[in-house]
Order: sequence, then structure tokens, then C-alpha cells
Amino acid sequence: MIGLFSLLFCLPVAQPSGDSDAARAAIARFETAFTAAGAVVARWGPEHSARTMELANLARAALKAGKMREARMLAERATASIPSIPAGLPLEVSLILGDGRPSHPDDLKTVAISRNCSLMASGARDGCIKVWGLPGGQELRSFRAHSSEVLSLVFAADDSTLFSAGIDREVKQWAWRESKVVTTFVGHAEGVAALAVSRDGARLATGGLDRKVRVYDIAAKTLVSEGGGHSLPVNSVDFAPDGTFVATASGDQKLRVFESQTGVLKLETPHFQGNQYAVRYVDATTIALAGSRPGGVKLINASNGIERSMLDGQSDEVIGLGVSANGTALATLSNDRTAKIWELPAGKVVRSFQMEETGRALALSPDGARLVVATSQGVLRLWELGDTGQGISLPPAPSALGGVVWLNGGSIATCGLSGSLRMVPLDGSASRELASGGALGALAATPDGTWLAAGGVDRMIRLYRGPEMKPGPVLEGHQGTIIDIAISADGRLMASADANRQVLLWKLGESRPLASWKEAGRVPCSMAFTADGSQLAVGSADGTVVVRAGGSGKMIAAGRGAGSPLLSLAFSPTGDRLAGGCANGHAVVWEVARLQEPPAVFTGHTNASVGPVWNPVQAVAFHPDGKRIASAGADRTVRVWDSVTRTADRSLVGHGDWITGLAFSHSGDALVSVGAGGETRIWNVENAPVETVPSGHAREVRTLAFSLDGKQLASGGQDTTVRIWDVATGRQLARYEGGAASVQQVAWVGAQAVLAACGDRQMRLWDLAKGTSSGQFPLNGQGTPNTLHAIEGSRRAMVWVGDGQVEFHDLDGKVPRETWTCFEPASQVTALAMGPKGHQIAVGGRNGQTRLWDIRKREKIWKEDLPAHSGPIIDVALPDAATGRLATADMQGLKIWDINKREAVRQMPLGMGQNPRQLAISANGDRVAAACQDGHVRVWNAETGALLNDMNFLEQLPHDKPYFLALAFAPSGRMLAASGPGGRVYMMTIR
Repeated sequence: MIGLFSLLFCLPVAQPSGDSDAARAAIARFETAFTAAGAVVARWGPEHSARTMELANLARAALKAGKMREARMLAERATASIPSIPAGLPLEVSLILGDGRPSHPDDLKTVAISRNCSLMASGARDGCIKVWGLPGGQELRSFRAHSSEVLSLVFAADDSTLFSAGIDREVKQWAWRESKVVTTFVGHAEGVAALAVSRDGARLATGGLDRKVRVYDIAAKTLVSEGGGHSLPVNSVDFAPDGTFVATASGDQKLRVFESQTGVLKLETPHFQGNQYAVRYVDATTIALAGSRPGGVKLINASNGIERSMLDGQSDEVIGLGVSANGTALATLSNDRTAKIWELPAGKVVRSFQMEETGRALALSPDGARLVVATSQGVLRLWELGDTGQGISLPPAPSALGGVVWLNGGSIATCGLSGSLRMVPLDGSASRELASGGALGALAATPDGTWLAAGGVDRMIRLYRGPEMKPGPVLEGHQGTIIDIAISADGRLMASADANRQVLLWKLGESRPLASWKEAGRVPCSMAFTADGSQLAVGSADGTVVVRAGGSGKMIAAGRGAGSPLLSLAFSPTGDRLAGGCANGHAVVWEVARLQEPPAVFTGHTNASVGPVWNPVQAVAFHPDGKRIASAGADRTVRVWDSVTRTADRSLVGHGDWITGLAFSHSGDALVSVGAGGETRIWNVENAPVETVPSGHAREVRTLAFSLDGKQLASGGQDTTVRIWDVATGRQLARYEGGAASVQQVAWVGAQAVLAACGDRQMRLWDLAKGTSSGQFPLNGQGTPNTLHAIEGSRRAMVWVGDGQVEFHDLDGKVPRETWTCFEPASQVTALAMGPKGHQIAVGGRNGQTRLWDIRKREKIWKEDLPAHSGPIIDVALPDAATGRLATADMQGLKIWDINKREAVRQMPLGMGQNPRQLAISANGDRVAAACQDGHVRVWNAETGALLNDMNFLEQLPHDKPYFLALAFAPSGRMLAASGPGGRVYMMTIR
């Protein structure tokens, strides 16, 4: 019999030649796609290509090792991770900083996958449709399809045609490659929310806000039937497999089934107490219906409407459904920000995906291998699911399990409340059980399997030795239930802790402890040795961690509390980091050399939707590579995440109860988990679904600033973060949290510090060399901080805090804050700019006048304000003071001024609808740029007035906000950065 371990991890076991051919073909497709996308990939930051190549290298290694299925899946993921250039992107854009996933500039409303699984279409709030190639997500076409929201999309049977429906009441048939309307189906009196195409491709069903369902003959372009009876809008429609019936989901809480040929109502049954959001035929006999109150999915008999079962694994209403063509996989999307894959007919969750954004719509590819979710932030989140499960479940234990370890020779050991110690071989042979004196909750073993130790309520430690795990000495000395045991990797030392706060340190093989102590005032909950046994960490119920000498127990350092009981601990293989699992649902990571500092926090378990709201993290384990950590607990999900960035890499779902123990195999290929329900699951970590972790801002970017040497760019945005970028490569160098409010302005303080003014009326300073915060300064003004600059040659910064007030702050805290009024009446101020060195301030007013200040002298440069424009000034910009220039703009256009002569030396008029929203001028004053209302960025020669660049970004910007929020020139004046909605920063090379 082929062993379980071989089945899971493809140890040299013969695989069908078809698998080999498929794997080689998938790798070849990747090579072709990556080569073709060479120039495209270069326009994105290196994180994108690095992740792509990591997956490709894993695929090649799997192929070489004979792991054909794994090689194919990894190659497909590598292909899917190749970024594409958005349609309509100006040629001047040399680099895109940020998220490379397929996205729209506006909120998404709907998504669809073609029947041959090679295409994906998405529709947005602004009426735009995009078509993407799969698996890579390359943008193939983008066009404006409706005057407002696109509510539904579906591909025709031949995939060359796409149907769309909108709030504008129109249903359109598109030859999408030409962006051409073939047919418009009319008849609904209100917006159309739902579409479906019969499996034979002959008919189209539509469901409307007018409470009607209509069926059309696609070829004849005629109405076949109309069904009514709904008292509220129809939210979803679907054809039965043979096309004879159409099922509908409606806000009136009734499932209805109509004859598609006649529109006659065949079935009407009530389901859910709230809205019904989605309906899908699983097969000819079963309908899946998603709704609210309670939130979940019902599987319903298609003949009589009687509920067969309820899938209720999500904590909020289910708003989206997808079914694979063979009916064995069901995808659900919930307002709890999770998507799940269910195995049918078992009704068991086999995948779970958590999102930062709110999902709006979902699509599952017909082959069940790909899931896509359209989100409220315009991002399409795409997962390659593969065709195998994430893990295999071993026969359950009779009671809750509390610990698990890997043993030498391909087996594991578990312990639990039954009091028995189970040895489970992974070659398929029978497991063994060894009895103890009571419930066991603590288990540890040496990596080579020489020793195994177990302890529990009887206060005894039982040792087992050798490959056969023969019973050895029983150690006494504890006065309370043994809570945890740790053994050093070299097999020399063991530590044990009990509920009476006592910790005993042992030399393995000896019956008396080397040392004994009590953790003063706190109950020890968890322990871990470094790999060399030189240090022992003890985590306590008060959230503190103490590091002691491994050989003596002498305290070395005490760590700052995590704020919640530390239920588990694990050292990295090198011993420089320590991970902990907390009762409040957080997992934390300390730098061992800096235990006094607050730990970094991973919050991936706190938003989980399964289990209690409070999700303690019961188990943590470092991967042997030292880069990744696995954590698990009450949310029933194992999460694998990056120990440095604390971003989730994989989620492993399948446990039906609280997860109590985790352990990586010595090679790191496998992970074992045990739970309170007696379950034991073995996971192939590399085969788990993975989504590329995006770099860049998650929401709109409001401010940009180049470093003095032009080599780095700082950006800040609505996602409350400040990010530092390498201008040459696009690599994200650093990420800083700006608090709970959005970052409004950023500025450089010298070469190694960045200052941010935030919406919570605080300025924060970061030291880039140390990577830490070095100061926080409260703002006094009443408005939003709109302009920020550091004064050259000093440790002082100035910030426009609204109205006509500017505040000056000493960043060393030695001089009190100074508030200065630079324009009266304050309500007239519409724009304010600070010069590159912080020596000048220009103020624009509602009356069209401009005032200029010399900051060093605190006096006006002009005695009288300059009447710059006839209407309100939109923006002003200052180059270096030595140029003697000033740029101003109103709705009619731009002007370049000679400051000394108070004369306009150049005027750049703009047409109707082109009015500027943001201005930027190069440091030497020879280039001026405007981000305009029509989605264009225009650059002029400030000396001649000639238009140098006219870059159309309309397809990259939302319909209701088609302009950038920030512009910044590099010191050279030949590179321009622009940012705004969508979270991306565009770097443009200009003439």
C-alpha cells in the first residue's frame, strides 16, 4: 500500500505520464509568458517579478523531484502572478509603484469567468468593463459599457461574446475584443441586476429591479418569456442544467422557479428571513440559495423547494455564489470579508480566504481551479485553487488533543484528554497507544526522536526513548498540573512548567532537576528552547516573557508584555526571534536582543469568521527556513505568514474545532495540526493556495515627496501608512504606520528622516536608518494639514494647518511651537505652497490674489498682493527661490510669474473641463505640470510655454474623481510622480 506520507508529498512514487506532460506544458507556458512580458514586468517594482520567479523555481524543483502535480500547480501560479500593464497607460510611465493585481480605479460590482476558463470580465461602479486573460490576469480590453454601475456580467458559450447589465436598464451583448455592441436587449423598466446564459448557449435570462425575470433567444434577439410575481427586486437568476427552468433569488424571501419557455411559475417557496442574494443550480436536482437572517447557503430540492441542508460556516450574510461545472465545489462570499470553498455533497469547508477589503462579487471557474473576488477597493483578488486538497485528515482520537510532535522515521505523536499517548506512523500502518495516569496537555520530543516527554494532570513527566518509544523514567517534582514541556534540539535539556508557577529544569536521562524556580506572581503558560539550548523562554499569563539561561535558569532578560496571556512560544532556528500566540487572538514576534520593545503583531486571526469572536492563538511554530511562522487556535484555521512583514501567505482550513497544536516536519515540507475535536491533519504547505501579497498602498495616495538626492520617494495615503520607494527600481524600502488616521502630507527632513502630517492632527517623524519612530508632534490648527515642508539646514518644519495659519515645529522639541497667520481673512485661503528649501511661502486666495512671504524674515516679498487671476486660485507652486519664479492656476489655466517684476511671463490656457486640480514645478523652474480634471497630466516648458507632454490617465482613474491628488517633480526635473485614487503611484519620464 502506498503510504500516506507518499500520497501527500509525492516522495518518489510513480505518477501517470499525463501528469508529467501537463507539468512540463505548464512550465513551458510560464516561460513563454514571462519572456513575452519582459518589458511589462520591468515597469513594476521588483517584488512582483521576485514572487513570480520564486514560484517558477519551486515548479522547476518539483518537476525535477518527480512531483508532477505540484509542479503544474506552481507553474500555473507563477503564470498567474506575472503583472500586466493597464490598458491605456501613457507611454511616459516608466514605473508603477504599488499593487500589480488586476484592478479598476473604482469600486467593483460584478465579475465573471468564461466557460473555457481562459477569460475573466469585471464591471465597476463607473460603468467600465475590463476583460482579462487567465491565468495571468493580463488586461486585454477596457471599455465604457454603461452610463453608470455595471451590475452583472456573463460570458456567452463561445467566450467571444460578453453580456452586461447595468443600472441604466440596458442589457448589452458585446463583441468584447472590438469593444462593440452587437445587440441591446430592452424591456426592463428599472436596472438589471442579474444575468445567466443557458448551458447550450441559446438563451439569456435577466432579472431586474423591476421585479421581472425575462428570457431571450440570443440568436433571434427576441423575448421568449417573462416571469413575475416578485414583490421586491430580483437579485440573481440561473438556468437549470437542461435549460428548461430558471430559478430566481429575490429580496422578498421567496425562491421561485419558472419555465423558461413560457414564464409559468413552477415553484415558489419561502427561505431566509432577510434578503436572498444569489441562486445557482448545483445539478438538476439541487439548488443553492444564499441569503441573510440567518446568513448562509441552503441546498434545496429543485423539485419541491424543500431544504436539504444548510451551510452556515460564515458569520455574516452570504452575498455571492459560484458552482463548478461538475457540481462538486461551491464557492461562497460573505460580508464578513471571507470567501470559502465547500466540498459537495459533503458540505465541508476545504478552503477559506480572508480579505482586507469588502467583497462585492465572486466567480468560480467551471473547472473549480480558480476563484476570483471583486472588491470594494476595485481590486480583483485571484486564487489558484489547484485540484487537490490542502491536507489529509488522520483517524480521529477519542477525545480532545493537546499536543503534537514529529518523530524520527516518518511518524507523529499526539497526546490529549483521554490520557493516552498515540504514535501515528505515516506509512499507513496501525497507530499505537500508550496509557498514562491522566489527561495529557504537554508534549515534547527531540528532533532525532531519541526522547519523548509527556505530562498532564497527574503532575508526572513520562519519558519514552528510542524508535519504539519504550517507556522510560517517570519524573516527579511538580506540585500542580503540568502545563508545558520543552526539550532542547540537542537533546540535552528539558524544562517543565506547572499551574503552581513552578518551572523545573532537567538534564535528560537524570531523575533530579538541575534547577527549580517559581515565576514570581505569574503562571507560566508556554516555554521554548533555542536550537542550541543556550536560552529558555517562558511566557506567562500576564503576557510577559522571560528569557533564561538554558543550563541554569538564570534570568537573562524580561520582555515587554504582549497584553494577553502567552499560550505558546517558538524560537526561530537561529534564536534571534521569538514568536508567541496570545489569548487575545494576536500572534507576536520579538527581536530577542530587544525584548524590552513592544513585539510586532500579526492580526490575521482576529478577523476570523468561524468560531467565537475571541480567537486565542493556541499554537505557533517556526518553519525551518526561519522566514515563516505557522499559527493556529480558536478560529480553526492554520495561518502561515512572513515573520518579518507579518503578511499572511497561506490559510489552511479543515479543522472542525479549536486547533491546539502545530509542528513542522524537519524538512519543512509538511505541517501537522491537532485539535480539540480529536482531529489530526497533515498539510503540504507548498501546495496550499497562495495569493501574492501586494506591495504599495491599499487606498488612495494623497501626498508625495522626493528625497533631496532624488533617489527615494515618500508616499502617504488613506490607508494610514507612509512608504519609502527606491526610485530606480520601484522597490518598497520601508513601511511606517501613521496612526489611526490617513496620512495627509509627507516631507523629508534631511536624507534620513521622513515627517508625516496625519488626519488625527498629529505629525510623526521616522528615522529611516533605525527604522523607528523618533517623535510625535500635535498640531493646533482647526483644519486638515494640507502642506508640509522641512526648512533646509535646520531641524524645523512648517505645516499649513488650514485657513491662513502655518505652524512651525522644532523637531528636537527644544523650541515651543509657533503659529503664524499668513493671510487674512483666513477663510479666503484656497491654496498654499512652500518652496523646496522652505524659504518661501506662496498663498492663493478666493479673490484671485496671491501673497508671497520670505520665511526667514517673516515679511511679505510684495507690499501689495498680486492680482494673479480673475477667479479663485486653485493651486500655487514654488521652485527654488533663486529662480525668481512662481506658478499659479485657476479654472482657465496656468501662469508663470517673474516674482521680481510681478509680471506673468508665460500663460498656458486650458479648455473647458480641463481645469487643473494640482500643480507642480521643477526645482529649477523650467518645467511645470498640472493634474487636470479631465484625467490628463500636462507638462509645459515654463520658459517657452510649449506643451511637452499630454498624458491621458482617464482609464486609470474613477469616473467620479478622474484626477490625481498629488504631483511631485524629482530634483532633476525630468521625472514626475503622480498619485491618487486606487493606491498606485505612477513615475513618468518627461521631456
